[in-house]
Formats: sequence, C-alpha cells, structure tokens
Amino acid sequence: MRKLDCLDLGILRRSNELRQELAIVELEMIRSEQPKLCVWRSEWWELKWPPIFPVGGGNLDVDKLTWNWDTDTVIAFGNYLCFVDYCNGVLFCDAFDDNPKLLYLEFLCKIPGLDRFYHGRAWSDVYQNVGVTNNHEIFMHCS
Repeated sequence: MRKLDCLDLGILRRSNELRQELAIVELEMIRSEQPKLCVWRSEWWELKWPPIFPVGGGNLDVDKLTWNWDTDTVIAFGNYLCFVDYCNGVLFCDAFDDNPKLLYLEFLCKIPGLDRFYHGRAWSDVYQNVGVTNNHEIFMHCS
C-alpha cells in the first residue's frame, strides 16, 4: 500500500502479443534535492533517484530546475511519461526502464516575465502547450 502525495502522477500501458504491462509513476521534485520516482510495475512499488540530463547536451543547473519545477500536466508518449512544467519545459521518463533517467527539454520560447507564482497557473497554461499528434510525435506550442 502506498499513499500518493502529489499530482505529478502518470499511468502508462504497453502491450504486445505475449503480455500487457502497466506502469504508474509519481515524480517528486523537492527543491534542491535529487528527483525521486515512485514506480509501480509488476505488483510492487520501487523508489528510484534518476539523474537529469539535458536533451542535446549542454549545461543544466539541476538545483535551479528542481527549485522552480512545478508539474502542470503529465502526458503519455510511447514508453515515456512526459512531466510538463509550462514555465520551464518537459521531463521525459521511460516508465519501463529498470534504471530510468530524466531527459529535460527546455521550452524553446518563453514568455518574458511570466512567473507562475505571480501571474498564477492559468496564464502559463494559456501561453504554453504540449501534446501528442496522430503521428505519435510530440509538439510544443508557445504563444
């Protein structure tokens, strides 16, 4: 039994001819601490502390990211759960990987001066959007 503490939760199912698998993943981003994943697969929960890597390489200030991160939505994409923060970007997590890592993709365009804590969550939702197309491609939209 596990009590889920936050809304950063995604559920993903995959199947082939032989079996179906289900993964439930909760992302816990605590300011200035290593991210924690609570993963349920095959009848039990596991705790994992995945590293964060920027997509495309480069430098990433992980402390700043964890300090400012606040998941707005979670999107299923292939084997990935995408934890979206409309003011920062997307963290991709392969929900079926035994040793997961988080891949961080920063929004290419950001609204200057947009601050979730000052303007509220609704404004960030209006200006940034993430989704999956019928061709199974992920898209990011900035107004």
